[in-house]
Amino acid sequence: MTDAVAFELAVATARATREPGEKRIAMLRAEAAYSGEFMAGDGDEWCLGRRAYYAALQADLHLLALRSARETGDWAEVIRHGHALAMAEPLLEEAQQDVMRAHLALGNKAAALTTYRAFERNLRAELGLAPAEETRRLRLQALPPRFRPRAEERAAPRTIADRLRRIADELDTLAR
Repeated sequence: MTDAVAFELAVATARATREPGEKRIAMLRAEAAYSGEFMAGDGDEWCLGRRAYYAALQADLHLLALRSARETGDWAEVIRHGHALAMAEPLLEEAQQDVMRAHLALGNKAAALTTYRAFERNLRAELGLAPAEETRRLRLQALPPRFRPRAEERAAPRTIADRLRRIADELDTLAR
């Protein structure tokens, strides 16, 4: 059996298995069977699709392992698989959130902030978007208390229309 077939079978087994111990063994087998980029260095057109397929399968394996580690509270494994997943899918916010949660659970607020900043930079550069509310909330948890915004600042309006309404309300209050 080739390493590619062994990898595919192990990932399929990990996906299908419900028992946590067996799932972990299948994931470890899949990880061990993955020997790197398919046909590395070969630029032939026939292998490009297979290369992308195996890369996506490996990313899927890391997401599966990350979720499994999150369920068991194995924060070091969450971080390991989250970082591997970030290499393959840098804009997958669920993985970035889990890495931040893991760093916070381990008391490493600086690493959680570093994860947030890198993700925010990538998301803005690639898609012109800001991180989701949950991701921003995790960032606030990582900030030292003196740098956390006051409650009214956290509740500040996000759209121009909301800001204009708030200004109009303030002007009405001042006029009274």
